[in-house]
Amino acid sequence: MLAKKNRFNLSEEKNSRLFSSSERFSTNSLLFYYRTNDSWLRVSAIAPSKLFNKASQRNKKRRLIYNLINKIAKKSTETKKQDLLKEKLDLIIVYKTSNIKEKNIEKDLNLFLEKNIKKNEIL
Repeated sequence: MLAKKNRFNLSEEKNSRLFSSSERFSTNSLLFYYRTNDSWLRVSAIAPSKLFNKASQRNKKRRLIYNLINKIAKKSTETKKQDLLKEKLDLIIVYKTSNIKEKNIEKDLNLFLEKNIKKNEIL
């Protein structure tokens, strides 16, 4: 699971404005909102109740994204000697479809990281 300091709290008013003041990136199954910050990578995963009726389903999908980001960060640290979790970025990930497999989520995350964080030479 991603450490609490790397999770983004959307209930704070300053953070909830991220939707309107950020850049967007979209794949078939996920929507990414992101902006730079002054500290480290902070991630929030949103699993809408319209897609996932039960709270346990929503929590499972959110945890899946946190675990995949943690896995990708560890892999990038080992292979490239660079720490993804030290990237100065606020990131919100929203599910667009309910029937998405873990490997497809991982592909989408890698695609986002390659296209957007590569600009900052993290990956």
